Amino acid sequence: MPQQFLYRPPQEYRVGRVVLAPGETAGDEVYSAHRGHALVCAVQGACRLDLGGRELLADAAGAVLLGPGVPYRLRPCGSAGAVLLMAEFSAGFLAPLAAAAPDYDLAAFLAAEPVRALTRLPAAAQRDLRASLQKQYALCAPCSGTEPLPAAVLAEGRLLLAALLLELAGLCAALPDSSGRPLADQLRRYIAAHYAEPLDLGVLAQRFRTSRWHLCRAFKAGCGQSPIEYLGAVRVQAACALLAADEPLPLETIARRCGYSGAAQLRRSFKARMGQSPRQYRRAARG
Repeated sequence: MPQQFLYRPPQEYRVGRVVLAPGETAGDEVYSAHRGHALVCAVQGACRLDLGGRELLADAAGAVLLGPGVPYRLRPCGSAGAVLLMAEFSAGFLAPLAAAAPDYDLAAFLAAEPVRALTRLPAAAQRDLRASLQKQYALCAPCSGTEPLPAAVLAEGRLLLAALLLELAGLCAALPDSSGRPLADQLRRYIAAHYAEPLDLGVLAQRFRTSRWHLCRAFKAGCGQSPIEYLGAVRVQAACALLAADEPLPLETIARRCGYSGAAQLRRSFKARMGQSPRQYRRAARG
C-alpha cells in the first residue's frame, strides 16, 4: 500500500498534547507533515518518529525538531504508551523578536537541518525543556477552539518559545559531537573579548545556556583545561602586555583593565602563574 500524507494546516503558533496508547499509531500508512516547524517532546514514556526510512527517539532526555514538510508517524515505545507535547510554529512567528537576540540567528538555526534530534541534553536542560512546553501548553489549551489565538497568548507564547529555542540552539552548538571543540572555540573567543568583565563559571554557563558541569567538561575536552584556568591565563597575558608597555600604569589600573577586583588579586594570580611579582616582571621587561 503506498504511503499517504496528511498535511496539517498552517499554524502560526500552537502547543498541543498527544496521547499514544501502547501499540497505537496515527495510521499504518499515513504520515503527517507540518507546514511550519514542529518540536516534539515526550513528557511521559518514549516515542519513535518514523520519518519514512529513518527513525528517531523522542524521550525525556531530549526532543526532535522537524522542519516544514517533513513527513512523520508517531509510534510509542514499550508497553506504557507515551504522552507528547508538540509545539507547532512558523518561522515568521519569531521574526518580531529577531532584533532582540542579535547573537543568535534563530532563523538560521531552524533552517540548518530539516530534522534535528536534540539528544544527550543535560538534566537541567531536560527539565527546562519540559517545563517550558508545559507552560506553553497551559497557555494555549484554554484557547484550543479559538482560531486564531488571542493576541495576548501569541505575545507570551512568542517569548516563551524564543527563549526555549535559544537555549536549544546554544545546546546544539555545544553538543554536536563528543570532542567538545565547537563549544570550546566559542568560549575561547568570548573570553578573549570579555576577559576584563566580572566573569565566573556561573556567568559563562548562563551566557552559553548550559550547565556549569557541561561547560567545564566540554571546554576541558577541547582545550585541556577548565574555563576558569583559561580565563586566568588570558588575564595574566593581558597584564603582562600592560606591564611591559612604554607608558607605566598603576598596578590598580592594570588590575581593573584585566578583570581583577584589585591589585592584591592581580599580584596573587600573577605570582602563581609567572613565578614572580608584577613589579619584578615590569622591571625585567623594561630593562
